[in-house]
Amino acid sequence: MALRYSQIINNQESLYFRVEIHDEDFVGTSSDFYLEDIEWDYKGQNNQRWQSVWASQLTIALQSTPTKDLTTLIDDILNADEAQFTVKVYKSTDGINYSFYWIGVILTDLSGGLDEAPVQSFQLVATDGLGTLKDIDYNIDDDTPHIDGTVQEHLFNVLKKIPTNSHFANSDVFLVSDIPYFETNMPSVVGSSIDWIQIQGRTFYSFEKNGNYKWMNCFEVLESICLILKARIFFIEGRWYLLNVRIWETSATANLHKFTFDGTLGGTTESYNLRQTLAGDNTGVRLATQSFDFFPPLKMLRQSYKHDTSGDLMEGTVLTTTNGLQNDVAVVSKTSDNATLMFKGVCNVQVSQSFPYSNFQVFVKLRMTVKIAAYYLRRYANNASQNNDFSNAVWILTTPNYVEFWAVMNVNTFGATNVAIAFQSPAIPTSGGLDMQLEVEAIQDLNGNDISANYSAYAEFRGTYMEYVDDIPERERVYFATNNVSSSFSVVEELDDAFFGDKITDMTPNNLRVWNGTDWINSTSKWGRNTLSGTDPLLLLGIKDMMAAQTQTIRKRSGTFHGNFDLHKVLVFEGDYWLPLGVRFSVIGCAYDGEWYDAGNYDDSGIATGAVIGTGIGDEPVIPPTSTAPAIAGTPNAPTNTVFGYGKIELLDTTTNSRKVVMDANTFNYLINQLVIGSDTSDSSALVSLNSTTQGFLLPRMTQAQMDAIPSPTPGLMVYVTDQAAVYYYNGTTWHKP
Repeated sequence: MALRYSQIINNQESLYFRVEIHDEDFVGTSSDFYLEDIEWDYKGQNNQRWQSVWASQLTIALQSTPTKDLTTLIDDILNADEAQFTVKVYKSTDGINYSFYWIGVILTDLSGGLDEAPVQSFQLVATDGLGTLKDIDYNIDDDTPHIDGTVQEHLFNVLKKIPTNSHFANSDVFLVSDIPYFETNMPSVVGSSIDWIQIQGRTFYSFEKNGNYKWMNCFEVLESICLILKARIFFIEGRWYLLNVRIWETSATANLHKFTFDGTLGGTTESYNLRQTLAGDNTGVRLATQSFDFFPPLKMLRQSYKHDTSGDLMEGTVLTTTNGLQNDVAVVSKTSDNATLMFKGVCNVQVSQSFPYSNFQVFVKLRMTVKIAAYYLRRYANNASQNNDFSNAVWILTTPNYVEFWAVMNVNTFGATNVAIAFQSPAIPTSGGLDMQLEVEAIQDLNGNDISANYSAYAEFRGTYMEYVDDIPERERVYFATNNVSSSFSVVEELDDAFFGDKITDMTPNNLRVWNGTDWINSTSKWGRNTLSGTDPLLLLGIKDMMAAQTQTIRKRSGTFHGNFDLHKVLVFEGDYWLPLGVRFSVIGCAYDGEWYDAGNYDDSGIATGAVIGTGIGDEPVIPPTSTAPAIAGTPNAPTNTVFGYGKIELLDTTTNSRKVVMDANTFNYLINQLVIGSDTSDSSALVSLNSTTQGFLLPRMTQAQMDAIPSPTPGLMVYVTDQAAVYYYNGTTWHKP
């Protein structure tokens, strides 16, 4: 990257800014240019105090004249590849000593100017690069996932995707933070919590049904981390800031933990002034038009934590013909005596022949190992017609044991075939690692002869899905904080869903881990602010902080003032603390135009908190439709108050939960209330109504010997006796004709 143009601009507040335009393709000596003004725009959203990503944009106003002709530069910029041109800005208060202040990529689609020779005015627009993260998948360059990492490590993975990082040396300060949330097991509160919180790598990707990765983009990763920590991230003064909103709003200083570009945490913290006071008599400050608006008090603040345990345990796992177990496909933690595994998949079997085939079918016997801890799932298949009958599967300690099934190949349509496998296991006996394996057990002809010498077979499961099914699964938890002193017209805010957080159950995916000084352990849901004696889940602690700042109406201030002020600091004016929502700063006029809100008015009293546990009933995820799987009570295949089982369907009363209709192939069937056949109108005095003008009611038909052999007949029982050609009924003692 080479310097192509540079220029210095200063204003009436004795602030100096040196602007440098760098071109990675340029070779030669740099030149100066006419610089009219520069403006920064830190883009906020006026509808929320806690917007997490605070992106910045720089606009450079410059002139091209016959003596300083910039038309070639402008043409090069407008036709340049992305990230070829960057802007660096340095700041000084004396015009001699400059410090690095800002860097960004010039956006060719937003840059342009007026064609008014001989003097032409141009605007170059550059961005800090946060927006570019929306188009970048969060993965390593060879399309592999990032491993488990600390918050700091994930932030670095994201921020280093921005195409301005060649500016930084390894020893340069790259990120500073002050996050005051500590978990009970952490070593102390003297340290950086973002270095002691670990997020699993699998949190930020999933798998499509075809087994391919589905990545989150880097911007989404950045937003989700800030949302968990209730923090805002932005770039200024030559480094990235990650500040917790409560600290920013209430503290005069922040104890910044400094991370250099190589990821090293600095040995000491930096006491950083967050506030800048402007004199109450307006000395040195000129206020322009000012108007006021309000954030209403919050009545309730909610955030859903999606920790659905019903997901695919085999996500990303492809079972192929192998000679060894795939260990730790997942970890299954039994939470009830009726917990089971549901498996669905299509086994693609490919067969090749070593010499010309004979005219018979080829039968390939396959076996799948499903192992939890020391227990194996056993199901033997003696013939191909048993592929869909898994009712005899059992868990057993005997080694080895398999789930067997058949693939039938017709030699005249040779090549490959698909076998749909779907089953629900018996109740799992224990907790432990889930290990899987797929093997070819035998290749036989129609008569059961071994023909493996003539053929070879290879198998692979596609679209596999294995789900842990519990009696009462907890699919999400909704944390809330309520304001008991707010008016009845207050606002209820719903934060974006969190998809990682504290460990709720043993099956919680994407749970946070914390460093206890020796090892990484699962979080205990006991967090505090600047203390190791906290009692709240991390998400709930952050919600309480946000609620405490908005139990009453908060003023918003819109307008312009002129003076010497740092864009990102809290403006202290006439005894109030104003934190920026979105501000535009023009250097020449030293003008700050935007919106601020009255911060620092925290009230932790009168706040009630809690959580609603969601089972997800009526909103269960749907298993990918690779084949038809059997369903049991509580699975996503059954609507509310409908129970499916092997050979059984039950319909329940929506109020009493009592059974109303039972169709059971294994026992008996019954129907509560009236039964009407042949009409849609019932007779109030009849339990059973039959309506027809062409058909009659047919009694069971049998011989007298068969009638007499009925054990313990109930009085009123009726049959038609064929060898007597008569209807008989039982009166409680003997059989009689009517």
